[in-house]
Amino acid sequence: MYKEIIRESSTNGRWGLVIVSNTEEDLDLHQPTEGRLISLGIEEGRDIFEFVPEKTGQWIMVGGDLTAVCGCNVFYTRSLQSNRGVSIAVGGDFFAVKSYGYKGRSSEVWAFKKGEVVDLPTPVLMAMGLLPVKKEVIEIEIPPIGGDLKAALEAAGL
Repeated sequence: MYKEIIRESSTNGRWGLVIVSNTEEDLDLHQPTEGRLISLGIEEGRDIFEFVPEKTGQWIMVGGDLTAVCGCNVFYTRSLQSNRGVSIAVGGDFFAVKSYGYKGRSSEVWAFKKGEVVDLPTPVLMAMGLLPVKKEVIEIEIPPIGGDLKAALEAAGL
């Protein structure tokens, strides 16, 4: 029997997103879940999709304001008014997304392997090259030691 597993509505209630599934499982697509999506069209102002849980190598995730970092595409984004939105990301066995907070004032990067969160802090993701970085070698001139300190160090054999 089909049931709604996701319903995200605009503040005024006139549009949004609905995802249905024909499964007995309790599904939470706010965490990556393996399967596929089928577009059923637009009705009552809502984009309607069917989620089919199956072994596909595709991991579906619904979030607020998401952007792709690596290994995925964010193929659906919709404003829900009041500085809220809804996005759908589809990734492979390993993917990372960036999730933005209120008005984009904050962000978090999440990495997943086969639907499970991978504990890779953002600085580690940057060093691995999974996040775009602007590498800049820091060169600092070290001042020479002079005067009485230099003489005392030389006298001590240092």
